[in-house]
Amino acid sequence: MDIKKGFKVVVLLIAGLIFSSNSAFAQKSGFGIRGGFNYNQFQDSEGLYGGDLYGYHMGVFGIIGFSRSFALQPELLYSREGSVNRSPGTATDPVTDMPLENYERRVEYLDLPVFLRINVTRGLHFLAGPQASYLLRSRHQFASPEGATGVTSGDVENRLEYAAVVGLGYEFFSGFSLGVRYGRGFGDFGGSNNNPESFVNPAREHFGQVTFGWTFGGRRTGC
Repeated sequence: MDIKKGFKVVVLLIAGLIFSSNSAFAQKSGFGIRGGFNYNQFQDSEGLYGGDLYGYHMGVFGIIGFSRSFALQPELLYSREGSVNRSPGTATDPVTDMPLENYERRVEYLDLPVFLRINVTRGLHFLAGPQASYLLRSRHQFASPEGATGVTSGDVENRLEYAAVVGLGYEFFSGFSLGVRYGRGFGDFGGSNNNPESFVNPAREHFGQVTFGWTFGGRRTGC
């Protein structure tokens, strides 16, 4: 079983467990809203996406508590990410063969992370789990020393991607929470199925997040 199939199985199993949960967990469960900032890197074998751009995320989350110490925390987030390369001569325009001084890539995703939440102390919690992401939109812009620019947008990436994410957070009694997360993508994305020589080479994503949330009704789980 390859990595992508493995992640699909994990996501489906966890989703099934969520929807099969009964009312016994209701007093430990809840939902809320979330938003924050992204820091991304897209790196291929040639380092063309070695730079970075800041982005943001926003969406909703749920908490399904099994005990005071353990819960599942699925989320559905809109996320905007990007990367930039400002090193002259590291990439070329596929049409003119001129070196590109500046290459910028922005993408928009619908993210579905499903975390195992471990409450370490009252309010302090650790998160770990898989994330599936669906590409909504992509934009590529580049410039040559002669000033020529170009923009591409569309189906140069694989639409569905997977990552593993870990995080640490703190939730106050009021329901306000803050945290930091790190994720690593599995499997290459990028390139064009119609043009294997496209300058948009397959790459892997590394990302960090600073995130803020609000659980309606106050904190629902904790030691």
